[in-house]
Amino acid sequence: SPAFLAVSSVLYIFVVAQSVALLAGVYQALIIGFDDLKPYGVMVVSSQLMLGVVSLLLAPRFGILGVAVGFLISSLIMFAFTLAYLKIRHGLSLPPNLSLSIGYGIGAVLVFGAVFSRLDFSNPLTTLSGVLLYSMFLLSFLFLLTRQERRQIMQIVANPLRGRI
Repeated sequence: SPAFLAVSSVLYIFVVAQSVALLAGVYQALIIGFDDLKPYGVMVVSSQLMLGVVSLLLAPRFGILGVAVGFLISSLIMFAFTLAYLKIRHGLSLPPNLSLSIGYGIGAVLVFGAVFSRLDFSNPLTTLSGVLLYSMFLLSFLFLLTRQERRQIMQIVANPLRGRI
């Protein structure tokens, strides 16, 4: 819809912020599962307050970009608070490959978003290059998987219907 053109240049920031918020949500579920509801509440409220404060400060000057940055900062704070709490209180640490995958994925979306948000996708060559880069990005994740995980994916690709009917 043409109504979304005004936010198209910052949409990728909202996508990254939502992705980080979803990642934080996974670890928030652990905190809830441990019945640590008060710390969970403090983290959620502080994160939402941060979103409000940063958006109020940045939106008048930067518009929707300020809100996007506020949402990203809020999501990152929630993710960091959640992981720090689980590490301190319950000894949880993320496997290095998982941390690398998360950082790589989020960083790539930020970089590709910044680059492609400024291009004209009515040009077929631009669209094709976007599809090719995205495909290469997806394939690059194979290098972050263990040998067993790559083998499992290859088995699914080789015989997609086996065991699913």
